[in-house]
Amino acid sequence: MPKVEDTEENFALCLNEQCGKCPSFPGVEGEALYCARGRSAGKVQRRQCICPDCPIWIKYGQGRTFYCDQ
Repeated sequence: MPKVEDTEENFALCLNEQCGKCPSFPGVEGEALYCARGRSAGKVQRRQCICPDCPIWIKYGQGRTFYCDQ
């Protein structure tokens, strides 16, 4: 499984198209792209994880979910 690149392009895609729309998104300003940057500094209420629908998740062959909380 390749490491997800922490780029501005990936961050913007993630925030606007994935993490920002996730039911479990903790809403901490400036956070997203948890698969590259690590877990959230905020409290995550696990409702549903949409990581498997993310083009970044698919491109990099990720296998986990709830990156925001792990």
